[in-house]
Amino acid sequence: MNERGPRRRRGPPPWPAQLVLIAWFVSPVPLPLRGATPPIHYCGAFYGQTAEGAALPGVLTLEGLVDILGRLPAGTTELGCHPGFADDLDTTYAAERATEVEVLCDPRLRAALAHLQIIRCSFADATMVL
Repeated sequence: MNERGPRRRRGPPPWPAQLVLIAWFVSPVPLPLRGATPPIHYCGAFYGQTAEGAALPGVLTLEGLVDILGRLPAGTTELGCHPGFADDLDTTYAAERATEVEVLCDPRLRAALAHLQIIRCSFADATMVL
């Protein structure tokens, strides 16, 4: 992940490997588990603050998102984001959430996705690659 990534964590996953295996094998339906489902990558670069809460200018723009999308690996990727209207939430990310909505709803994004040959899908669709 690049330097614009959100809260980068070093070290092992926050859950033991045994728990991941148990969750995977006992589930009646194969569900993607972030960081433990190899065919599905995770990208958290579309986040407008550093881990300390400082603004990251240029990330939450259409150009910033297209740049991130253009660097995704081949295959299926979950794009982590937090869009929404957080006027009633007590959060330091309220303004950025509204900006994410604007960027994700920008009509030019569809053309960029088509150009990059990216197909949007839900997690229900993503389980088909498992």
